[in-house]
Amino acid sequence: MRWSRLRLWLGTICVLSVASMIPAMAQTSAPDEAMRTIAARSVGMPESSFEVSSSGTVITVLRVNSTMNASSHQGRNNEAAEIAKALTDAFGRKAAHYEGIQSISVDYVERVGTQTKDILIDRIDFRKTAAGQFELHIT
Repeated sequence: MRWSRLRLWLGTICVLSVASMIPAMAQTSAPDEAMRTIAARSVGMPESSFEVSSSGTVITVLRVNSTMNASSHQGRNNEAAEIAKALTDAFGRKAAHYEGIQSISVDYVERVGTQTKDILIDRIDFRKTAAGQFELHIT
Protein backbone atom coordinates (compact mmCIF):
# COMPACT_ATOMS: atom_id res chain seq x y z
CA MET A 1 0.00 0.00 0.00
CA ARG A 2 2.83 2.39 0.85
CA TRP A 3 4.59 1.76 -2.46
CA SER A 4 1.37 2.42 -4.39
CA ARG A 5 1.00 5.87 -2.84
CA LEU A 6 4.66 6.65 -3.50
CA ARG A 7 4.32 5.61 -7.14
CA LEU A 8 1.15 7.67 -7.50
CA TRP A 9 2.86 10.69 -5.96
CA LEU A 10 5.96 10.31 -8.16
CA GLY A 11 3.80 9.78 -11.24
CA THR A 12 1.83 12.94 -10.48
CA ILE A 13 5.04 14.95 -10.07
CA CYS A 14 6.36 13.58 -13.38
CA VAL A 15 3.13 14.40 -15.25
CA LEU A 16 3.00 17.92 -13.83
CA SER A 17 6.65 18.51 -14.74
CA VAL A 18 6.14 17.37 -18.34
CA ALA A 19 2.88 19.31 -18.65
CA SER A 20 4.59 22.52 -17.56
CA MET A 21 7.15 22.12 -20.38
CA ILE A 22 4.62 21.54 -23.17
CA PRO A 23 3.89 25.21 -24.00
CA ALA A 24 7.61 25.84 -24.51
CA MET A 25 8.11 22.71 -26.63
CA ALA A 26 5.09 22.74 -28.91
CA GLN A 27 3.04 25.71 -29.97
CA THR A 28 -0.13 25.49 -31.92
CA SER A 29 -0.67 27.24 -35.22
CA ALA A 30 -2.95 30.22 -35.21
CA PRO A 31 -4.65 31.47 -38.38
CA ASP A 32 -3.49 34.93 -39.42
CA GLU A 33 -6.15 36.59 -41.54
CA ALA A 34 -4.27 39.91 -41.87
CA MET A 35 -1.24 38.15 -43.35
CA ARG A 36 -3.51 36.05 -45.56
CA THR A 37 -4.86 39.24 -47.13
CA ILE A 38 -1.36 40.67 -47.59
CA ALA A 39 -0.06 37.44 -49.16
CA ALA A 40 -2.98 37.22 -51.59
CA ARG A 41 -2.69 40.86 -52.66
CA SER A 42 1.06 40.53 -53.18
CA VAL A 43 0.52 38.19 -56.14
CA GLY A 44 -2.96 39.32 -57.18
CA MET A 45 -4.70 36.06 -56.31
CA PRO A 46 -7.94 35.40 -54.41
CA GLU A 47 -7.64 35.01 -50.64
CA SER A 48 -9.49 31.70 -50.88
CA SER A 49 -6.36 30.09 -52.34
CA PHE A 50 -4.27 31.08 -49.28
CA GLU A 51 -4.06 29.90 -45.70
CA VAL A 52 -1.61 31.64 -43.38
CA SER A 53 -0.77 30.55 -39.87
CA SER A 54 1.91 31.34 -37.35
CA SER A 55 3.42 29.02 -34.82
CA GLY A 56 6.18 30.28 -32.57
CA THR A 57 8.96 31.46 -34.86
CA VAL A 58 7.50 30.32 -38.21
CA ILE A 59 4.86 31.75 -40.50
CA THR A 60 3.48 29.20 -42.94
CA VAL A 61 1.70 30.25 -46.10
CA LEU A 62 -0.28 27.50 -47.84
CA ARG A 63 -1.02 28.04 -51.51
CA VAL A 64 -3.94 25.65 -51.89
CA ASN A 65 -4.68 24.28 -55.36
CA SER A 66 -2.70 27.08 -56.97
CA THR A 67 -2.14 27.26 -60.69
CA MET A 68 1.54 27.47 -59.69
CA ASN A 69 1.39 23.77 -58.73
CA ALA A 70 1.83 22.98 -62.43
CA SER A 71 4.59 25.56 -62.86
CA SER A 72 8.32 25.03 -62.52
CA HIS A 73 10.16 25.20 -59.22
CA GLN A 74 11.71 28.50 -60.35
CA GLY A 75 8.25 29.91 -61.06
CA ARG A 76 7.10 28.99 -57.56
CA ASN A 77 10.33 30.47 -56.13
CA ASN A 78 9.57 33.77 -57.86
CA GLU A 79 6.01 33.90 -56.53
CA ALA A 80 7.11 32.84 -53.03
CA ALA A 81 9.72 35.62 -53.03
CA GLU A 82 6.96 38.17 -53.73
CA ILE A 83 4.85 36.74 -50.92
CA ALA A 84 7.79 36.73 -48.47
CA LYS A 85 8.68 40.32 -49.35
CA ALA A 86 5.12 41.50 -48.72
CA LEU A 87 4.98 39.68 -45.38
CA THR A 88 8.38 41.08 -44.37
CA ASP A 89 7.20 44.60 -45.14
CA ALA A 90 4.13 43.96 -42.98
CA PHE A 91 6.32 42.71 -40.12
CA GLY A 92 7.97 46.12 -40.07
CA ARG A 93 4.61 47.83 -39.57
CA LYS A 94 3.55 45.40 -36.84
CA ALA A 95 6.97 44.75 -35.31
CA ALA A 96 5.87 43.86 -31.79
CA HIS A 97 3.60 41.06 -32.98
CA TYR A 98 6.08 39.50 -35.43
CA GLU A 99 9.48 40.21 -33.86
CA GLY A 100 10.06 36.52 -33.02
CA ILE A 101 9.51 35.25 -36.57
CA GLN A 102 12.65 33.56 -37.88
CA SER A 103 11.29 31.72 -40.92
CA ILE A 104 8.67 32.09 -43.64
CA SER A 105 7.58 28.90 -45.35
CA VAL A 106 5.51 29.02 -48.54
CA ASP A 107 4.00 25.59 -49.21
CA TYR A 108 2.31 24.73 -52.49
CA VAL A 109 -0.24 22.02 -51.77
CA GLU A 110 -2.93 20.11 -53.58
CA ARG A 111 -6.16 19.52 -51.69
CA VAL A 112 -8.93 17.41 -53.16
CA GLY A 113 -12.44 17.82 -51.78
CA THR A 114 -12.60 17.64 -48.02
CA GLN A 115 -9.49 15.53 -47.59
CA THR A 116 -7.61 16.45 -44.44
CA LYS A 117 -4.19 15.52 -45.72
CA ASP A 118 -2.67 17.89 -48.26
CA ILE A 119 -0.28 16.71 -50.95
CA LEU A 120 2.86 18.86 -50.79
CA ILE A 121 3.96 19.99 -54.25
CA ASP A 122 6.79 22.31 -53.19
CA ARG A 123 8.09 24.16 -50.13
CA ILE A 124 10.07 27.37 -50.36
CA ASP A 125 11.67 28.63 -47.14
CA PHE A 126 13.03 32.02 -46.24
CA ARG A 127 15.23 32.39 -43.16
CA LYS A 128 15.92 35.54 -41.20
CA THR A 129 19.52 36.75 -41.41
CA ALA A 130 21.48 38.52 -38.69
CA ALA A 131 20.62 41.77 -40.47
CA GLY A 132 16.90 41.00 -40.07
CA GLN A 133 16.20 40.28 -43.74
CA PHE A 134 14.50 37.12 -44.99
CA GLU A 135 16.53 35.28 -47.62
CA LEU A 136 15.70 32.25 -49.71
CA HIS A 137 17.01 29.16 -47.94
CA ILE A 138 18.64 26.67 -50.28
CA THR A 139 19.51 23.16 -49.13
